[in-house]
Amino acid sequence: MRRQAFDWSAFNFEKPGVRDYRLAYIEKTAGEHDLDGYELDFTRFTWYFPLGRERSLAHLMTNLVRRVRRSLDDIGGKRGRPYTLAVHVFDSIETSLNLGLDVETWADEGLVDALVVGTGYLPYVLDLDEWLDLAEPLGIPVYPSFNTNTIEDWRPFL
Repeated sequence: MRRQAFDWSAFNFEKPGVRDYRLAYIEKTAGEHDLDGYELDFTRFTWYFPLGRERSLAHLMTNLVRRVRRSLDDIGGKRGRPYTLAVHVFDSIETSLNLGLDVETWADEGLVDALVVGTGYLPYVLDLDEWLDLAEPLGIPVYPSFNTNTIEDWRPFL
């Protein structure tokens, strides 16, 4: 798929203003609605940082996830019940890290309550063992993604 087809709409999370904007949106929506949890779906858009610098900038996304966790904990404390944070990430730990998403650190630091893994198009070849090895000792449930949209014609974007 030609990356240029989607570049125009990408947020560059290297910029503090972008991270602040996303956090403000999350705080606003989480604070206004009495929901059980919030999901950060990192699979809806693939590019978060400038090409070739994703791994070196992953700490910036980790800091954002820390801020989201703190905000949701504050909101949950005010309402008297916890706010669950789920993240939807790519098929492997390495692929996620290559895109600037250090899911292993998020899990180790207790920042996430649930992992949804994979883009859902190849659920039967998804290596769940690596995710389970990461998450089970920490008590984090892992849910494979199943995408049933197999009708969409993506050829115009290729």
